[in-house]
Amino acid sequence: MKFTDGLFFESAREVAKKYAGIEYEERLIDNMCMQLVQKPELYDVIALPNLYGDILSDLCAGLVGGLGVAPGANFGEEIAVFEAVHGSAPKYKGMNKVNPTAVILSAKLMLYHLGKKKPRNA
Repeated sequence: MKFTDGLFFESAREVAKKYAGIEYEERLIDNMCMQLVQKPELYDVIALPNLYGDILSDLCAGLVGGLGVAPGANFGEEIAVFEAVHGSAPKYKGMNKVNPTAVILSAKLMLYHLGKKKPRNA
């Protein structure tokens, strides 16, 4: 994969040149996983292709308690999608076994994105 991710890296480098004030680093996925486990506080934003994003989101969800508590947000130029990282878990429908935390936190991210914030004196 060091050699097949060329288009993504090439595009990322071009975009990074336009934002000199933002630090840009490249990491291989296995090293990035180790970095997030050992020093997650060093990272604010990570831009990744879809497969690597899925790998890291599952890893990070495991670090904070599991997939059931991890919200998800995907931003495009005009559209954003908010959902639980684990998906909908349809096999548990009607069994009262699913933890709704991830869906609730995803809804919170959506409301923040839409500019809806909790009133300060509420």
